[in-house]
Amino acid sequence: MVRDIMKNLFKERPVGSKNNRDILLYLENLMVKMGYDIKKLPFTCTTCETGESCFILNDRSIEIQSSPFSQPFEGSGRLAFVKSLEELETANCRDCILVVGGELVVTPLQPKELVSSNYDIDIVPFNGEEYYEASGEVEYLKYISSGQDKVSLVINIDSPCHAGSKIAVSLYNFADPARETVDRLMQTQKEVVYGPEWYAGDHAAFAFRGIPCMVLSSSDLFEGGLDNTHTMRDTLDTVDLSQVELAADYIDQTIAFYK
Repeated sequence: MVRDIMKNLFKERPVGSKNNRDILLYLENLMVKMGYDIKKLPFTCTTCETGESCFILNDRSIEIQSSPFSQPFEGSGRLAFVKSLEELETANCRDCILVVGGELVVTPLQPKELVSSNYDIDIVPFNGEEYYEASGEVEYLKYISSGQDKVSLVINIDSPCHAGSKIAVSLYNFADPARETVDRLMQTQKEVVYGPEWYAGDHAAFAFRGIPCMVLSSSDLFEGGLDNTHTMRDTLDTVDLSQVELAADYIDQTIAFYK
């Protein structure tokens, strides 16, 4: 069952695309079968159709892949290369074609701003990495802000279960009793370890509001895991399926503490 679910999810799915809509419908049907009520929060978005893209350098054509939210461009210019934030801040990029490398691409670039500011469980399929805005996160924040219930815990499942790694847990705004519970749970799971805090994921908007957040990712996320995420190499064979059920069990035990 796990493999079948993963096969349905492992597709390029920019917000607003057919794949995105198909996956949302698949998840909706799955959640209904599990007894969940469905709440839809539609918003207007820009979709993108891409064709062949390339650089021509010294009569040599170099194929490139454009981002789903790249603006169209056709033209020429001097090639400029930067590989650090310091170089980027001081570079004269006017009328240049800028190539970014080095430490600037160790993790995916995310040109977007996040809003900082009776126990039910909401399962929300965010996809902010494949869109130029955090529109889904913002709409959901508006939705929960208009209600009476306070959010007790946010769990972000972001790139866990990478083959050859362990499940990495990072915590944000956790009080001592809850943190002690996480410590005890971790002692019973040898495949679960603490990972570094990071704020580039969909949990950031909630963490900035002081809401307790837990992130499940892979222990090698910043040592090779991100080389594959959101690329053509991000395929099902890079996932340790045995860890998927382990991660689900760990989440279940964590939620039980908050009930």
